Amino acid sequence: MSTIFTRPSDALDVLFDAARPGPAQGWRQAEAGGGFSTEGVFGASNLVSESGLVAVSALSQPSDDVLDLWDKCRFVRQGWFTAQEAVTYLDLLYRYLAPLAPVLIDDYRDHSNHVRLVVEEPMLCCTLLMISSRYFILPGAGGVSRSHFIHQRLWQYCELLIRRIMFGQEKHSTAKTRIVGSIESLILISDWHPRSVHFPPDTEGWDAELISPAYDRRNRLHANGDVPLIRWREDVFEPARRSERMSWMFLGAAASLAYELGIFDSAGVSNSPLSARYHRAASLLYIYVTQMAVKMGCSSLLPENIAVASAQPVQDIDPRWTASIRLWTELTRLMKTASAMFFQSRAYTKQQLGSGQYLILLQHFAPSLDRWHEQFIASSSIPQSLSSLILIEYHYLKICTSALSIQAVVERAVARSTNHLSETEGVESCILAQDHTFIRDVVTGSRSVLEIATSMAAEGRLRYAPLRTLVCITSSSIFLLKAISLGGRHADLQTSLDILDRCILALRSSGTDDMDFSLRYATLLEKHVARFRANFIIPPHQPTHLNPTNANAPPTPSITQRAEDSLSIPTETTYAHPNSNSMNWAQQQYPVMDQIPTGEDWWARPFDPNIAPFSSSSHGAGGEGISLGLELDSLDFLWNLPLVDEVDMPT
Repeated sequence: MSTIFTRPSDALDVLFDAARPGPAQGWRQAEAGGGFSTEGVFGASNLVSESGLVAVSALSQPSDDVLDLWDKCRFVRQGWFTAQEAVTYLDLLYRYLAPLAPVLIDDYRDHSNHVRLVVEEPMLCCTLLMISSRYFILPGAGGVSRSHFIHQRLWQYCELLIRRIMFGQEKHSTAKTRIVGSIESLILISDWHPRSVHFPPDTEGWDAELISPAYDRRNRLHANGDVPLIRWREDVFEPARRSERMSWMFLGAAASLAYELGIFDSAGVSNSPLSARYHRAASLLYIYVTQMAVKMGCSSLLPENIAVASAQPVQDIDPRWTASIRLWTELTRLMKTASAMFFQSRAYTKQQLGSGQYLILLQHFAPSLDRWHEQFIASSSIPQSLSSLILIEYHYLKICTSALSIQAVVERAVARSTNHLSETEGVESCILAQDHTFIRDVVTGSRSVLEIATSMAAEGRLRYAPLRTLVCITSSSIFLLKAISLGGRHADLQTSLDILDRCILALRSSGTDDMDFSLRYATLLEKHVARFRANFIIPPHQPTHLNPTNANAPPTPSITQRAEDSLSIPTETTYAHPNSNSMNWAQQQYPVMDQIPTGEDWWARPFDPNIAPFSSSSHGAGGEGISLGLELDSLDFLWNLPLVDEVDMPT
């Protein structure tokens, strides 16, 4: 107020000073956001916007030679960002995302090696900048708008280079596209997608229909503040499906280019200066392609002997990386084995469930998972960042295979009562003795995945997790809800729901941006968990005269204890003939566990056939196999829940 204005610019200077935001104005510090923090890049704390983007508090300070190099870059010359900002993008990526990306080599972490990246590897250079620009907001005016602009322009140039690779259009210059760096780029994009994957494709001219045949007139409106179901499908499942399809196609292109370059031929690259880089690409391609094929229910593009050829020791590779990839490769082989044993086709899986042979297959497969886990625990050289991701995939594999018991229980219940069981007969009458063990494995495995995710969020690492990890986390939460729907002791149910609540908070606090499908999934699930929690009841056929607070009352056995008291597992000579009576044979080998705990300590949800983990429809992303990712109808059982005020909350 004491400033003397002599010209209009003086007034503008005062307004600019007053409008300059402080360190906490317009942004919330990550430390205040529910305990999930983001460590500063250069000694200062980053600020996380409400949309999830991280605002950079300081830029890198490279040498003049490095700045001179980047000033010659096309993107800098066109004014998209400055040379200093380009170096900052790479520094941020190598600090936060590279520990979660085993495909990245450390060469370009050093500023002195940027000359090779800019001059010789256009695809990798553009990919690294594109991925980093989605996560971080540069300081200065218009940071958010510039972030979206830069990211979109970089993705458009990546699309141009991808088309050049697909069409075989290699230009004659030092900047090559048909090189191993392009394979690494395609693998990176399969893990960290551009923002555009969350939006519908551009308008097409070949659609003669004015309205989609799948248009949902009933669920198109907002009601009671809830997002309509059509938005749930378009904002969560469709982006997830587009992401899977995009990853599948990119990995296919990477595998084709790898064959062309001969990176799978270990003899041909043994004396090459790129041998270590070729070896890394070959090993990772086997892992990525095989896992994506399993999750989509497709056949793998690579033969099994590829992994054997790429397993030869190569110098100049970090021993910790080698140990991690060795365990990851073995886990991938177990995934492929599980797919062949349980999920060859929908008809095959249904036959295994009907005959009861799934129990024998599960008990034969479980020791292999246990041995792998023992090797994983014994290995102390795996970096923590990769350790968390690999462990999530291990638990997820165990969840998917063990969930066959839930599928079998649901199919028995549906076959017996056509969606409704009698008042004197609960769903537990369809649970065989050994099913309890595997259902418990689903619960404990899902809890482990959600706890790891929550821990990663507390350390500020979940925000940068690859897409495949986020899909495992969200899918594990669905498996957990479906497993506990069959019932359990009140304390066990409360523990599972509390873990789920913490993971929802972790996902909501760790979104990449406001278009992140995991962020929207967490928001939608949070609205339904209260209704899900209130929907548990005491089964009407159970006596309720016991008081769980009575110290003299006999202890109620847990699911694990009941499984331990069940009959011994039959040997492999007890395989049933495929044409045998399924339920009779299964009950002979594994009697129904009807010793359900009595009293008010046991809770269950009314039976809903939609809790079946695996869809029987054919709308999956893959072929005849069962998809182990998100399914369009995986949360249909939540839509059937009554409102919270229609039921009594259990105490």
